[in-house]
Amino acid sequence: MDIHVDLVLAWIINFLVLVFLFRKLLGDKIVQQVEERKAMLEKLKKADDEYKKMIEFARKESDLIISKAERKKNDLIHEAHLIAQEEKSKIIKEGQYKVELMKADARRENEKLEKQLKGEWVDSVKETSKKVVKRLLKHEKELSDDYFWVLVEDLQDRNKVF
Repeated sequence: MDIHVDLVLAWIINFLVLVFLFRKLLGDKIVQQVEERKAMLEKLKKADDEYKKMIEFARKESDLIISKAERKKNDLIHEAHLIAQEEKSKIIKEGQYKVELMKADARRENEKLEKQLKGEWVDSVKETSKKVVKRLLKHEKELSDDYFWVLVEDLQDRNKVF
């Protein structure tokens, strides 16, 4: 095998011309595109880190909002419980007051009815006694005399007391 120096030299010159043309015509554009891609990849990497930071910040904010809402809810429940206790006490006091009024009214009504019944009972007993005595006295003269003597003695005894 023979090596042709002039052919090898032509290939090397040809290769160098192609490299030079490639660098002049396309090399800067390719290098620029590669640099842009590196910058884009770096931005994406930073954006991914920034995205993770934003998600973490949003998660912390949501946890803070939830904890505030929980505290607000607990405060509202506590406040509602206190208001309910106050209303309960108020209703119980009103009920006790009304019960006392009802008891007082019932006592007055009871006393009134008791007096009325006693008065009516006394009047009823007197009326019944009168009727019984009248019937007895109509039929038996001897009983009527005895009855009048008892009445006279009672009146005399009463006058002695007074």
